[in-house]
Amino acid sequence: MLDFRKPHAFTGRLSRGGDDQYVAFKLTLTPSGSLVFDFEELAFTKATAWLRGPDDRGETVSYFSLVAQSGEVTLTTDHLHLNAPVHDDQEGSYLALKGQAQLATLTASRTHEEPFLRMGLRAFQGFGRHQVETALGTIYVGGGPAKPVDDTISGFITLVAPSAVADRPAWRAEAGRLLEYLRLMTSFAAGRSLKGPTLEYASGTEWTLEVLEQAGGGDTHQPVIHFLNQQAFVRAAVDAWFSPVFKVEQLMFALEWYVMAAGYTEMRLVQAMTVLENLSHANLTSRQSHVLSPTQFKRLSTAMRAAAPVAQGNPDLEALLTALPGKMADLNRRPLKDKVRLLMKQWNVPVADLNLEALDRAVNVRNEIVHRGHYRADEPRSSAGSGLWPHVQFVREIIARIVFAMIAYDGQRIGWLGGYHLTTYPPSEV
Repeated sequence: MLDFRKPHAFTGRLSRGGDDQYVAFKLTLTPSGSLVFDFEELAFTKATAWLRGPDDRGETVSYFSLVAQSGEVTLTTDHLHLNAPVHDDQEGSYLALKGQAQLATLTASRTHEEPFLRMGLRAFQGFGRHQVETALGTIYVGGGPAKPVDDTISGFITLVAPSAVADRPAWRAEAGRLLEYLRLMTSFAAGRSLKGPTLEYASGTEWTLEVLEQAGGGDTHQPVIHFLNQQAFVRAAVDAWFSPVFKVEQLMFALEWYVMAAGYTEMRLVQAMTVLENLSHANLTSRQSHVLSPTQFKRLSTAMRAAAPVAQGNPDLEALLTALPGKMADLNRRPLKDKVRLLMKQWNVPVADLNLEALDRAVNVRNEIVHRGHYRADEPRSSAGSGLWPHVQFVREIIARIVFAMIAYDGQRIGWLGGYHLTTYPPSEV
């Protein structure tokens, strides 16, 4: 592995449109997975004025491209933002370029390295290195036990290819999908969005490092797996990738919503409900999502429209009749609480120990927030808060159980209903 945590000197061509300029700079990969470009100063002349950016305020701001070399390593990016302030001194004016690449790739020729794909995880906390053997190769997931500081890259997911891989591009593509899935599953376990800003690949003849600029993920402060006890969860998650208990459409998007941090409890509830909306919409058939079949409802809606009074110049009634077709379509859609029940039954998610009336109340509260913009803001808040927290915890518990059921997880977990506690999944039915 080439180490870019220390500055490396590069030279190359910076371009945009039909303009280009020779540049020299030092490149450093920060502990959080960002590339820092330290350009040498350039004389500010007519030939370099284009580097300041567009002069016409109506001109579209575009990326710069950069191709540069440092020994055997080539840097390429077509997604470089530049800030180019002009400075003056006794010898004249000069440009001090500052750059940030949204996506950059470093490549080099390498030999005698077994093929692997490694994703750096920002803010990962674990204990030791977990190993799982799969048809795609050996997976390693690990990081340090200390809580990371300032969102540094503190963990890695690595997949080492078996020696008999014939089609390495195909292996690379499938390995990339698996690592992204494991990033989101470990994020779910940790209760925070673990960003993966670096992706390193060695093919045996070539080495590549992709660096993706990413904002911080934030923390929900509600892990569902203790960081000292991740092995069983990692193994179950990997097994489910190859042999899922049941297929979940839009799983990745749902997990992103689940681990998204929020500053207000109202938003936490809306986000959790959005996960259920997403899963039920993507995984129930159209017939399951509606009360009546299209043929049955068409007959009913026709009869309802025929029974509607004539507006007869009444503008309010005319507005109501205009909106009637769309409102009638809503009547045939199953409420979210019913669709979630269907989904949990379809996937055999254990809920015998839960009072599902709490789901109905949580849906009503979510609707109140969405349609009023607040939750009972006219009522005084108690010292314990607004009363929203139990609804948030209940919905998150349902989502967690869906994920656990999907991977057939069996082991210790963290529960939050009634306060933080260690428990097990599947739950003992009461």
